[in-house]
Amino acid sequence: MIIKSLAVGPIQANCYILGCPETKEALIIDPGGDPERIEGQLDRYSLKPVIYLHTHGHLDHVGGTAGLHQSLGGEILIHQADQFLYDNAKQQGIDFGLEIPESEPVDRFITDGEIISWGNLQGKVIHTPGHSPGGICFRISGKLITEGNAPESPTPTGQEETADWVFTGDTLFNGSIGRTDLPGGSYSTLMQSIKDHLLSMPDETVIAPGHGPLSTIGQEKRSNPFVLELLQP
Repeated sequence: MIIKSLAVGPIQANCYILGCPETKEALIIDPGGDPERIEGQLDRYSLKPVIYLHTHGHLDHVGGTAGLHQSLGGEILIHQADQFLYDNAKQQGIDFGLEIPESEPVDRFITDGEIISWGNLQGKVIHTPGHSPGGICFRISGKLITEGNAPESPTPTGQEETADWVFTGDTLFNGSIGRTDLPGGSYSTLMQSIKDHLLSMPDETVIAPGHGPLSTIGQEKRSNPFVLELLQP
């Protein structure tokens, strides 16, 4: 699997392109802006997007979806509990003084535990509400080839590795957690999601967050103050 990461849009959200080397099909996680840049990376690796997977519905994670969908096609997926946010991305932009296009219709709602397949690859949806009601994480494993400069990879770029990765959106960051003061957010719910669904993963699991650099579950257990709070007896 090829993993290409780039920070997009005015809020610099992390967009991840997950490509199947054999079929050239790609799943794009959180195309939050700069659709031309994302399309350029797809062209670079001769990839065709078949799925746009959103970890949640905030404007900085969905703002580039419409442009890519109109140009390249593919299915738009999100958890149903975040449809109200996704559908109102344009208004979110207005509220923040940003120009966001009207959202394209959602093709399918994803559910907790669902296995999503593209090409010869697959990953698992994990519902982790708290930052938003329909927030999800996406877990993959296998032989990965990391590509990109944002965020930095824990292994050298282009080096093949066998690893577990979890794309956490705005649930869990390197050293922090997602904010919970936006519509539908809940601090207690977010903390419970992290405790129940993420901290049980192996320490070496790579965390690929919605903003900022990569981390691992083990690193967050050692240094993230919010996680340390959860680990207190």
